[in-house]
Amino acid sequence: MAFLAACGGSSDGSGGGGDAGASTGGDEALTHGFVALRFEGDAATYAGTDTIVATMNYGPCLTTFYADNPQMRQYGNFGQQIFGDGSAGGEGWKSRLCGDDIDHSACEIVWITQRIDTVQQLAVTYQVSEAMNDGTLLFGPIPTSDTALCDGEALPVVTVDISETTGIRGIDAEGHDLWRATTVTPNAASTGQSDPMVVSAAPVGG
Repeated sequence: MAFLAACGGSSDGSGGGGDAGASTGGDEALTHGFVALRFEGDAATYAGTDTIVATMNYGPCLTTFYADNPQMRQYGNFGQQIFGDGSAGGEGWKSRLCGDDIDHSACEIVWITQRIDTVQQLAVTYQVSEAMNDGTLLFGPIPTSDTALCDGEALPVVTVDISETTGIRGIDAEGHDLWRATTVTPNAASTGQSDPMVVSAAPVGG
């Protein structure tokens, strides 16, 4: 499996989804998309949240994709066009994830960090400006099925494990952990799925 096309991107600013694909980032004009995180629970749990860090593991298809296509990694030849803010051209997912073209909670992307070493992970750090209960954030960039070209009926999924090194957590303005996700349902998703990943959280030390 190899992806050899250059990352040209789309100029329509659709953010990887429209009304029908807003949970999945399924815009066919883009090589990458997103999955949506929907936060549920008591407003008091999320009160005081300044930043949210979401870390997910690449599934087997995406692990193979990035092994076969190092130019598509964050620091590969096309990586800045995909993972960056759009100033280098391309899809610019650092700007797109919190852009105005798709409904989500108000946010800014602090950084996106891809690891392809002892683990295969993607982490996105968001700064948020409103209570997150009943809020939504977009997680990506994730290669679409047409980009990843998974074997057989496999999908380019990312998964959440609730642990100290992966998962979803909220942090206050002083840098202290406020809450951690206790469940994420479903715990795996791809850009082709129709439903968001629903996050339930509990206070740290609570």
